[in-house]
Amino acid sequence: MNKQLVPLYVAHDIKTLDALVEKDDAIRNLKKVNRFTNIARKMMSELLQSQNDQEKCYIIGKRYINLLDHLFKISDDQNFTRSLYINDYHKVTQLISEFKSDLEKRYHALALQQLHSKSGDGADKAAIPSRSPSLKDQVESKTNLKISSGPRNTPITILADSKRQLPSAGETYDTFIGPKDLFTALMQKQNLLLVDIRTPSEFNDTRILIENHLGQGHIINIPGDFIIPGLSANTLGQKLGPDGQEIWEMRDSFQMIVLLDTYTQKHNFGGSKLERLRSFIVEWDFNRTYTQEPLVLSGGIKEFIEWYPTEVGNSHCFLSQTNSEIDELLNLESISYPEAGSGLQMNLKLHALSSTENNNDFGPEIRENLAEPYKSPSQESLFTNGPSEIEPILYVEPGVDYEIPSDSSSEDGSVAEIRDMVAGKRADLLRQARQAAKPKASGAADDKRQLQKGNRDDSKSTVTIRKLRSKIPSAPSIDRSFKPIIPDNRKTYGEGYCGLRNVKNICYMNSILQCMKVVPVIKGAFVTSDRYAYSTTLKPPRINPQMAQVMRELWGGTPDNPKHYFIEPFKRKLCETAPNFDRGNHEDAFEFFIFLFNLISDDCSFDLSPPPVMTESQKAWFGHLQGRSSFLIDAFYYQLKNTKTCYYCRRTYLSFDTDSTLMLAMDNAACSLQPMIEEYMKDNRVQDYSCSDCKSTSSILNRKEIVVDPEVLVIILKRYLINADGTSRKNDNEIDFPLKGLKFGKSVYDCCGVVQHSGNTSHGHYFATVLLDAKTNDWVLFNDDVVTRYSTVVNETFGVRASAAGFFYIRRS
Repeated sequence: MNKQLVPLYVAHDIKTLDALVEKDDAIRNLKKVNRFTNIARKMMSELLQSQNDQEKCYIIGKRYINLLDHLFKISDDQNFTRSLYINDYHKVTQLISEFKSDLEKRYHALALQQLHSKSGDGADKAAIPSRSPSLKDQVESKTNLKISSGPRNTPITILADSKRQLPSAGETYDTFIGPKDLFTALMQKQNLLLVDIRTPSEFNDTRILIENHLGQGHIINIPGDFIIPGLSANTLGQKLGPDGQEIWEMRDSFQMIVLLDTYTQKHNFGGSKLERLRSFIVEWDFNRTYTQEPLVLSGGIKEFIEWYPTEVGNSHCFLSQTNSEIDELLNLESISYPEAGSGLQMNLKLHALSSTENNNDFGPEIRENLAEPYKSPSQESLFTNGPSEIEPILYVEPGVDYEIPSDSSSEDGSVAEIRDMVAGKRADLLRQARQAAKPKASGAADDKRQLQKGNRDDSKSTVTIRKLRSKIPSAPSIDRSFKPIIPDNRKTYGEGYCGLRNVKNICYMNSILQCMKVVPVIKGAFVTSDRYAYSTTLKPPRINPQMAQVMRELWGGTPDNPKHYFIEPFKRKLCETAPNFDRGNHEDAFEFFIFLFNLISDDCSFDLSPPPVMTESQKAWFGHLQGRSSFLIDAFYYQLKNTKTCYYCRRTYLSFDTDSTLMLAMDNAACSLQPMIEEYMKDNRVQDYSCSDCKSTSSILNRKEIVVDPEVLVIILKRYLINADGTSRKNDNEIDFPLKGLKFGKSVYDCCGVVQHSGNTSHGHYFATVLLDAKTNDWVLFNDDVVTRYSTVVNETFGVRASAAGFFYIRRS
């Protein structure tokens, strides 16, 4: 325990504290298990960080136990849930016992001290009045303020008592106050006024329970519709009800005024109704003297509920309402599409295997390869034949709301427009071709040579066909079994300052997506071009249109105007294939990455055409990928050759490992990534190996060699240790990793993303640090929807080194 204990300020006995604990209806009303994990994590964090405040920790600890007891009752798998939380449950129970013992002694000592300090001036009067005091009595008794009498128009002079605790200078004059600081003020029973500008129904459903803290603070509702330009604070008060007017009239007698709405932060405060209300008080509230200027609750009621759900009435209503509103906004089925012949202009563009002009992220290699038969960049020595001809898939340009009619027999409306457009495009191209300069006449010998060359180049005919089809779109074969996704084909994007909201424990998804967005091949295919679309071979695609939507949203936002986004359409589509990701469990981030990578790769995969005779390396590659490949596989996969030599007969055996991730184990000591790779690649002796040639059982020497270097190297750290009893624990040691110059095989790699994890092996929290701009060395931390720019060197930061769970490295060209 910290010896610098916070003085007693909440109650005078344990019974009063227990009464406060019971004011947790929000916990009992929670029914979704995923909400409990977020609440429990934050309560546990607050408990462990505030142990010098014993009264506060006693209340939080007992509410934490109540939370888990309720969770155990509603969980579908109680044994599994108990196994996740039982250690914390016992730990908190022990802490509560210690707090209770200490507090009982402190309360007893305080009572004796007050008894001995009695004097004849009536200072020993009961702290709790026997009657219900008036509002004015409450304010005066709480803050020891002397309010001058007189007409309402005369100034009110506030004289602070010498014992009055004012916020520090940093808290007093800062426009914003965080949820933790507000909760501290409530716990200290400061005399404050909360002004909530949400609608009356929202306020009544989910208002902050200021009465929980036995203080004299108050909360009122001033609906945002009342806050219009040109009003003064006095005029605004006249719009309120009797109770609200009474409190508002005494607004300058409160120690602190906090304004709040649903979700306002510094980046969207300018021009908001909260800013307008604050200006009414600061600039247009004449004849009033305030202790300090009003503060604004950062993040609004939403952020406060995330931190302290038990301090808000019916917090589950707010969370359910928020989720339903998001679903409504993001539900594509609710979009109203224009009817055929409505006269609305539809600037449709058809994309088949189209060109990639203005595509700066592909790089010269990719732009050149698009016009040639497909050749795997990482497997040029393995397969030289390209894929079979791929039928182009129709996609619709953004900017309009459009749906292909389901009636295939109809010649009206949208289908007719598409056919007219195709016919018009063909006519334009044919007219251009006819107007082009005629080639010079050639002799018979030239004709013969051209004919012979044509016969020899017959194998390249698919290239000519592909070029032709990319320029003259044929009548598209429309798949009516699914609704077309409308990708955003914009050529410009932001700077990548976009956080992701964590709803239903998806921090593992958020961290992986943030790292993937800065991988050049991902950005080039899903953000700065439509490569993912014209590479699609699976109809309908399972995830890539939604993946493109997420990637493009993630590249929005700037340092001065960051964005927030919720991946609901992507997650809903993903969970159609993998429902386990919709259960709100704490999943492994890299297991999710492997699953997602396979999914986006399958959408654009094609059959390999292997040569008649394959080497062992080719066979291994072909067999592992089951005869299919994609541009993503070419970027992420590597191949490792193992050469095993028998010590007895010197017989050599070859085997090959083909994978998209490199998994490295951490030992108990502080580790460095480069030596870990070298240790992994080092020759090792395998005991008790049975040689098929000499039939002896002896040790062999295994030598590893990288034969295919990946363009993107994904490294996973095995941060767990096995205890003697077979259980596992997390290895929290720091790891040293280079931002530039990591060597793997014959290639050199630079870091672009770090996936981080806090917690233990059973539960915790994922976040990510990524390099948004290599030119400016702009490293940014994405902790769900919180976006923070680094001011220190990333790989020298303790928090990154101790929490790193995996890395994304890019090969130098």
